[in-house]
Amino acid sequence: MGTALGTIDEMKRTIERTRQLPAFELTLADFETLVTRVSKQFEQPDVSIRVEVGTESLQFESVNEMRSYSDFPTKLTRLHIHVSEHWSKSASRSVMVRAAAHGSFFSYAQVDARGDDEGWCAGAVEVVYEVIRNHTRWYSGIRGWPLTVSFWGFIAATWALPAAWPDARDPAIQIPWIALLVAVMVLYLLRDRLMPFASLRISEREPWLKRNAAAITIGLAVLALIVNIIGLFLKS
Repeated sequence: MGTALGTIDEMKRTIERTRQLPAFELTLADFETLVTRVSKQFEQPDVSIRVEVGTESLQFESVNEMRSYSDFPTKLTRLHIHVSEHWSKSASRSVMVRAAAHGSFFSYAQVDARGDDEGWCAGAVEVVYEVIRNHTRWYSGIRGWPLTVSFWGFIAATWALPAAWPDARDPAIQIPWIALLVAVMVLYLLRDRLMPFASLRISEREPWLKRNAAAITIGLAVLALIVNIIGLFLKS
């Protein structure tokens, strides 16, 4: 669960609150609900939606405008919602929801609210978080440090175990161990594709195998772990 951070710029009297979001998946209808609820925090909202498809950046003013666009892939993973309201050059409020994948170490999903009132900023952040929380992906809790620790732990064990335990060279143990290492490696190196922080599902045409690739990989890793444990028992 993310933590809320608040900063106050006394000169501009601008308050900012930021909260990390869990990994989530939205349908286009869910996405519209999110935009609508954020927009209701403003009297005269100015809405901007940006999505990235490959190297192309596309800008829209509404979800209805997105629906009229016919060249989307089945799923989008790089999203940016910006809703704002300006009264003057020095007085404004805004909410930004953004999710990006810049490699596994720089991926994130978060909401930022800026304005002149701390209560309003906190409320706007909570509105976004409540919507996202209802659509959290099952892998959200393992995508970060648990997966990183598992990957480097298996790498270290693969290097050190044969020297410390000669029986580790036995094919009955070595083969399932390598299978487990490969599964964890695939999850770790391809997590932006298999377990993206944000998914906006445009259609249901995505193949079942591709849609469930992360779950299948984890299932294979668990199976390899079970085989390893059985091999250890038989060895003893």
